[in-house]
Amino acid sequence: MRRLACIVGLAGSSIGMLCAISAFVMVGGDIAYSSRHWAGWVAFGAALLTGAAAFLIFARPVAAGIIILVLTLIGVLSMNLFYINTLYLLAVPFWFVCCILCVSDVGKSRL
Repeated sequence: MRRLACIVGLAGSSIGMLCAISAFVMVGGDIAYSSRHWAGWVAFGAALLTGAAAFLIFARPVAAGIIILVLTLIGVLSMNLFYINTLYLLAVPFWFVCCILCVSDVGKSRL
């Protein structure tokens, strides 16, 4: 289960990073969005850190689930502040499934 949770978390992270990059490509050069570039970078960083936290699942699954959940909320809010017409929300179900798999595997044998 932990391996599946890691794969699902990495899939969500790659979707989130690709969507953040596509938002920068679409509106990054627009003057109207220049004051909100920080929010786009926060969303990209949250997606990147979510992918890094997916590897924490093997050592500390509950902590990894909490970290992924918090970073998901931060990323979604900041991406909606930066540019609303993006598919960043497509990564959210992957991250939620990853969190559920992390918590459901606690207490089971590693064999």
